[in-house]
Amino acid sequence: MSNIGIIYSNTSCIDQKIKDFKNGEMLKLHSFLGEEEFFGDSKELMIAAKEKNIIPTTSQPSTIEIKELIEESLTKYDDIIIFSPSQYLSGTYSNTILAIGMLKTNKNRIHIVKVRSYSLSEYAMITRGIDMINSEKYKIEDIVDTLNENAKHFETFIVPGTLDYLKKSGRVNLSQLIIGKLINFKLLLRHVEPVPNIYKKVRSSKKILQEIEAELINKKTKRIYFTSYQDDDKVEKYLRKIANENNVEFIDCEVVPIIIACHFGPKSFGISLERENIPDDFKGE
Repeated sequence: MSNIGIIYSNTSCIDQKIKDFKNGEMLKLHSFLGEEEFFGDSKELMIAAKEKNIIPTTSQPSTIEIKELIEESLTKYDDIIIFSPSQYLSGTYSNTILAIGMLKTNKNRIHIVKVRSYSLSEYAMITRGIDMINSEKYKIEDIVDTLNENAKHFETFIVPGTLDYLKKSGRVNLSQLIIGKLINFKLLLRHVEPVPNIYKKVRSSKKILQEIEAELINKKTKRIYFTSYQDDDKVEKYLRKIANENNVEFIDCEVVPIIIACHFGPKSFGISLERENIPDDFKGE
């Protein structure tokens, strides 16, 4: 049996399949309410944030934390695959490279899969990696090369539940916040490397779903990954229906990742579309 371990972050959706994989080690993104670190899951974080009227923040793991986890993992596994957000998304990637550089031996046993967007495509790559490892059909190099190529095919869309969280993260400024609340516009954020951007501004949730439907239909899409903080399942039912009508596999990532809770707030939802081709404007390395 392949003794390959993986290191993944709680920026991903972490479902039972990932939890049950015995060769998995989690690298923790730190979340805070004010000055206090929070240790619950994303739903508990949202409840606590509402009670305290505080917008949560995050802090990436330090180089030392990453180095210690890598060293521990090397004592358990022949090879390890680190699922890391790319350098365009987070300083975690740079810290990971620094941590590997600090090691004196065994660097050849460490392999990196660059995740091209948080949460959903991250989840897709981790679970696909677990399937490849469990099959025992693939060499470590083939697993890593396949996943790094697959990761380039994702477009991720986020619909924030509130503009206040985007103001906190700097994605909208004060004037946009005021205007947005006055006219009640909705934002559709899109992420293809190198950076996330505001893709559409519309006046209704229905229009947002129509924009997403157009994206799904007008480009060749193989799979749609979905996660939501919505109070009901109307969005999920709508997207599932559109996916079925267009023969697109629909995957519901039921465990909402902590990164969406902290950066986009309650009532937000996100989708990742896995395309047959790499998006034309992909500029990642």
